[in-house]
Amino acid sequence: MNLWHPDLLLARARVLEALAARVSEPPFRAFVPLEHGVGYDDGAGDHAMLVWVGGLALLKAFDHESPVSRDARDDQQPDPALTDGLPEALGPVLDGLEGEDRTFVAWFADGAWTVRGEPFPADRFLLDGEGAAEWLLDEGFRADPEVLERALAGAVPPDAVALEAVVPPTIAGPTGWKVGEPFEVAVSCRAPLRSIDAVKAVREATGQSLGEIKRALWEGGVVLRATLGPYAFDAARQVRGVERALAEVGVGFEVKGQEVDRDTLLAMMGTSAMFMR
Repeated sequence: MNLWHPDLLLARARVLEALAARVSEPPFRAFVPLEHGVGYDDGAGDHAMLVWVGGLALLKAFDHESPVSRDARDDQQPDPALTDGLPEALGPVLDGLEGEDRTFVAWFADGAWTVRGEPFPADRFLLDGEGAAEWLLDEGFRADPEVLERALAGAVPPDAVALEAVVPPTIAGPTGWKVGEPFEVAVSCRAPLRSIDAVKAVREATGQSLGEIKRALWEGGVVLRATLGPYAFDAARQVRGVERALAEVGVGFEVKGQEVDRDTLLAMMGTSAMFMR
């Protein structure tokens, strides 16, 4: 793990925090704002926090499976070795960051870092931006790796304008729509389709009546209307099933009357996009 100067570490963490907020709120990769820094919580019991106060920086992390966690110790107390030499001024700061839940502590004082313990999960996303581009792509967003690298190096400020170059505004949703919000989607075929196999496939995917499906397919109309969002797994499966059923004639996606391409739809879905791949 590379521990750069706290100014750069915090800049990198704020870029990742801003990107995460722009993408949505993935359940297992969530960045959280802190009063004087940035936190990361993977949703599975592990977390990391970076703060920079009074000329001192503090980085702490908790790995719930670590053999040095207080839950794994007989006295149910955090390992005192983790805070050996901790500046007195940082004691209350650590306590305010869920201090007892710690398996890694590092602090920056007098121009140098002191490190105690194993860095996971602080080295996973909070400090290591190497996987950020891959993460964005996994979430269905188009990312510019070069601009992202510059942002993580502190050359691009973590604000909405600068991040436009990292995550281009490809969303063609309704006016006022924001990434992560639920949205209405209509799936339709671009031409009339008379296919028993397609009728059966749509029926299996949606559970709709055969009459409804036949009318929609034969007239080239809307086959499915659904509400999608970051956690709309069941609806995403339905849309994916209909997409497969209509692949032979092409599928049109519409968001409140605006047709969007499949990549944009995946981006709008956020963490549900995995069910559309």
